[in-house]
Amino acid sequence: MRDELVVTGAGRESRLRDALATVADRYDLVLIDCPPSLDQLTINALVAADAVLIVTQSKQASINGPPM
Repeated sequence: MRDELVVTGAGRESRLRDALATVADRYDLVLIDCPPSLDQLTINALVAADAVLIVTQSKQASINGPPM
């Protein structure tokens, strides 16, 4: 699945959302665990999400967030 999500092309940021839409009626909740980076996989997860929960530690680097 990773290769299908990161391949370049139009609409690549919505591929996970489109894939989940085909099975959405079977699940009440889908949890997507993302790496601590803003790469194409994380962008796909954010586009697919109805809500986001960000788990962090109370350290200065975590409070500052990822560099943009």
